[in-house]
Amino acid sequence: MTTSPHDLAICIGRFQLLHEGQLALIRHALASAPRCLVILGSAHAARSPRNPFTWAERAETIPRALPQEDQARLQFLP
Repeated sequence: MTTSPHDLAICIGRFQLLHEGQLALIRHALASAPRCLVILGSAHAARSPRNPFTWAERAETIPRALPQEDQARLQFLP
């Protein structure tokens, strides 16, 4: 991580079935700031084929795709 003029990076998305493009976005945010806030869209939508996971389930899944040192730098909001 390099020194950054920013304290926080923000990523906004649904992150349903997390894919490499979304991970690249989160990795770029983590490279840009010491902390990253991930705002999970469709957070209050009922389960459906379009929204198969709750926001909390998505918030549990995303960190698992990143190294442990990056996991601690993430925060989630619905």
